[in-house]
Amino acid sequence: MSAPTTTSIASLFDPGILRSALLPSLQVHTALAIPTYLIARSANVVEVKDFLWGAGQVINIWYASVGRAVINDGVPVRVALRALSRPSKLLLAGVTLWGGRLFYRVLSRAIKRNFADDPRYADAKTSSDWNWAPLTQYLPEAIFQAVIALGYTFPFYAVNAKALIIPTDWTVGIEAAAVGIWTAGFALESIADWQIAHYKAQGGRGLCRDGVWSIVRHPNYLGDLLTHIAYPILQLSTQIFNPYTLLGPLANWYFLRHISGDKENEAAQEERYRDEQPEKMLDLIESREEKNAFWPGVKELGNVWFWAVGAVGVAGVFGERALRQYY
Repeated sequence: MSAPTTTSIASLFDPGILRSALLPSLQVHTALAIPTYLIARSANVVEVKDFLWGAGQVINIWYASVGRAVINDGVPVRVALRALSRPSKLLLAGVTLWGGRLFYRVLSRAIKRNFADDPRYADAKTSSDWNWAPLTQYLPEAIFQAVIALGYTFPFYAVNAKALIIPTDWTVGIEAAAVGIWTAGFALESIADWQIAHYKAQGGRGLCRDGVWSIVRHPNYLGDLLTHIAYPILQLSTQIFNPYTLLGPLANWYFLRHISGDKENEAAQEERYRDEQPEKMLDLIESREEKNAFWPGVKELGNVWFWAVGAVGVAGVFGERALRQYY
């Protein structure tokens, strides 16, 4: 990852640079989507596509940062890794940890259900749905995944892009903010998944509204977004930030908020709870009245879990500094 320079605001938005960064990601995600569709259809399990949201992003950044040098130039993997700058290694590690955790989450959930589909996919397996799935599901999701990946693959694919240069006095604080936001987001997503699993295992009735689930209705999606917000901020701190990288977290937010994520999840909950679990339907209505779906409200400043997640983020800043001697 190089540190390009900027000459004008207009040069930051060169459409050719965006194309050079987006097309390789789109090729990666499309190439992964095709065999995934074939596997999903043969197994008649729609949820197979969800594995790509974690694994696909990890494959993409490893190909962008290391794989191209290994495949195209015959560079040994350890040499390619050693050649990466510290910020590049942070990006690679961050996406790998986030994507690896998400892949494990989807896999463990599938195993518990004996690879039966999530209820929200129950009506998406007719012959007609499967025939059109590459155009209605797999290709659109591959496009979203490619745009989301701009947040961290942009500096690897668009090596000649112009960058926004900031005063060097700001870099330490901005880098600390990036590491802290990523750590807080990763912790929030991980804790949310653990708490909801524990709640269900204990036979909890109604919706889980304790722990980090008392901050917002969908803390797992908020945590996911925070990790993606951190990647462009990290690039800003190291003089390699291009505004196009912001398309990554913006696309991730839009997908989670308005397409899949909380919108799809709550729609499926409504349909299921209305007839089968009226106590959960009441909980859902009350939760909507009391808590925001995605961003914490001002009143959450008095929520101990809000500050606990923030404290984990601060701990991540100090932990990363302690580990610098090893990478």
